[in-house]
Amino acid sequence: MEKDKKGEWIKIDAGNIPLFIIDVKALERKKPEIERLNQALTTARENGDQCEEGTNLLNLGIIFASLMMFVNAIENYKQALEIFRAIGDRREQANILSLMGNVYLLMKQIKIDIECEEQSRIIYHEIGDRSSE
Repeated sequence: MEKDKKGEWIKIDAGNIPLFIIDVKALERKKPEIERLNQALTTARENGDQCEEGTNLLNLGIIFASLMMFVNAIENYKQALEIFRAIGDRREQANILSLMGNVYLLMKQIKIDIECEEQSRIIYHEIGDRSSE
């Protein structure tokens, strides 16, 4: 792990290959929103509100993806996807699969990206959302 001189980013390496770079300032700017969403997630779970739980997980995934914290993004997307599958919300399933595909593409995991995008397109087609196919 390496920090720049100003402490503005952290680079995580595996040997000579950079795995990812975290923009510390961006993370600090997003921290209040992450904390708010985590609190809302806890409340949704306590209340048994699966839709709200899934939405908070989805939003956390979006934030982590924007910060290039891809593992965190995928973890949140997968949890949200499970919930939306359980409650039968097909549109959100398709949206999440598409977002996951984008993250896998950024991670250079092309095969998984294609699988996610294909699943997303199938669902959009099945629910009649031609504009998102």
